Amino acid sequence: MKILFVSEYFWPKGAGGGEISMELLAKNLVKSGHDVSILTSYFKGLSKFEIKDGIRIFRMARTGEDPSSLLGNLKRAYLFPKSVKKTVLKLHAKEKFDVIHCMNLTSVHVIDVKKALGTIYNTAFLAHMNSPLNVCPKGDLLINGEKECKKRFDFSTCFRCCMNSMTLGTRKNKFYSRYNPFLFYLIYRRFKSIHRKLKKFDKLIAISEYPKKRMEKYTDKKIDVLYNIVNIEKFLTQKAIDNAVPKILFIGQYTKIKGAKVLLDALKIVKKKNISFECNYFGSGNLKEELEADTKAHNLDVNINDKIPFSEVPEKYGEHDIVVFPSIVAEAFGRITIESMAAGKPVIGSRIGGIQYLIEDDVTGLLVEPGVPTQLADALIKLLKNKDLRNRLGENGKRTAKAKFSAEGIVEKAQQIYLNSHR
Repeated sequence: MKILFVSEYFWPKGAGGGEISMELLAKNLVKSGHDVSILTSYFKGLSKFEIKDGIRIFRMARTGEDPSSLLGNLKRAYLFPKSVKKTVLKLHAKEKFDVIHCMNLTSVHVIDVKKALGTIYNTAFLAHMNSPLNVCPKGDLLINGEKECKKRFDFSTCFRCCMNSMTLGTRKNKFYSRYNPFLFYLIYRRFKSIHRKLKKFDKLIAISEYPKKRMEKYTDKKIDVLYNIVNIEKFLTQKAIDNAVPKILFIGQYTKIKGAKVLLDALKIVKKKNISFECNYFGSGNLKEELEADTKAHNLDVNINDKIPFSEVPEKYGEHDIVVFPSIVAEAFGRITIESMAAGKPVIGSRIGGIQYLIEDDVTGLLVEPGVPTQLADALIKLLKNKDLRNRLGENGKRTAKAKFSAEGIVEKAQQIYLNSHR
């Protein structure tokens, strides 16, 4: 089949979980004999076309370079929808794709060309749901940046939530945005636009059971689950180091919603119990200085390190005994969970979002309530004091990772979804 993936960002601009998963899926589809292309945005200094690992990469769309800035988001809102539709039409006229797979919700504008392309060429259009924008206008599924929101949105709910929330997505909700009804209207309009467009796709795909269950409240369409491919081979081969003092690992953003502070508060409780440990953080974010100061003030055996390249991540798992994924936001998937299990490490994760569907409590890891340091401390103490339990959970996790998240199984499922979407 001729398959086109559409993604607003892609290597080397944007290397988040969604982009990594798309690249791994594309690589493995190429290995299975498919003709795979990726359409993404162009940025200065990059080639407009190249071939990488057998994948043709077309950098033809336009968008904002910095997705965290206000100007960048304005450019994303107005530049990307028009340019991606225009470039898909241009590419399709030449390539005649069998499948157009939108890998993120910002790409759903492509569906506006379905009438022209789908009828003529029998092209199947698929939408991948790997962010909460389809069920949360703010994009974070949190009330005041702290508690998971389970409401079904209408305009009045959106208006109250945006006005009362301390955050809008990952940005602080400052005075100019907190009391800006026009901004709330734009946020809600984007939310409704995404829903209108999703109805037109031939197939909806969720990256775990969690986004599937949330989206089923809004649509009668059948939703397939297609897990992200995690390159587990790099983690399966990691040799465990027998540490005299157990080591705890945190990899992620130093932000409130990723639970970086929750873990530090839990470690303060563990220290008071006179239980030895060493903890290493690897990441970046606006809480870095606060974490460093807090660590020093409480004399914790914790190192707040800078972000490391992904190539070094598997080795870090091998060097540690326990992995903590204390997110307070409802992650759609939770790649760190699978990486931990593949490396044979017990993982403590929050009972929220997709994480709770990936970790089997007391079998492959431990689940705790999000944002509760005392529960996280109890789980840490349980594992720090019991090496046999750590080994049992780690071994179970490795078996689960092999069985459920191998590239072969996920590619086979993707191929079946593509074939069924034509019927």
